Amino acid sequence: MTLSSTQILPKTHVGLFVGETAAIALLLVAVAYFTRATRRRVLAALAGGLVLVAVGPFADRAASSHHLFRFTGGATSWPLLVYGQTGLAFSLVALVAWRIDRRFGVAGILALIAGFMLFLPPRDYAVAVLTHWVEFTRGSTSWLADSIGNGLAVVVPVAVMRVLGGPAKADSLARVTTSSGTVAEIR
Repeated sequence: MTLSSTQILPKTHVGLFVGETAAIALLLVAVAYFTRATRRRVLAALAGGLVLVAVGPFADRAASSHHLFRFTGGATSWPLLVYGQTGLAFSLVALVAWRIDRRFGVAGILALIAGFMLFLPPRDYAVAVLTHWVEFTRGSTSWLADSIGNGLAVVVPVAVMRVLGGPAKADSLARVTTSSGTVAEIR
């Protein structure tokens, strides 16, 4: 069976998808600026999102093969654009996690992961009901799998960013202005 692009991403959802992606991209730029992330840190966060984009389809196929959920066009037709959007969003999360790690350490990162594991499953179920892009199976197993998947979606880009960008506290902050008006880096 061949699916058209409107069957994969219905026309009624194209505007929503484009708007969401634009908002995520603008928010990523804002977060990069306000967290005073260096270029290296931003690129490391984007690399973490890219790794998530590469791993996501395999994780979703595994969950689908265990009948935890299914994409309504068939698991193989889910658009790569959605994974790209997810990677961009979790790159933003990785930058926020970097600042949380600088301030609160491991306890802050664990709290962030727990927050995503608690918040995102209800959001995912609401998106499923509103868009009909995905159907979750009934029961707590599907909910638990979604929660674990969302936790891992935070861990992967944060871990990649840490490997490529180094430890949070060892990184300089960009764009710090001293009292004399010069721009300097602080630790």
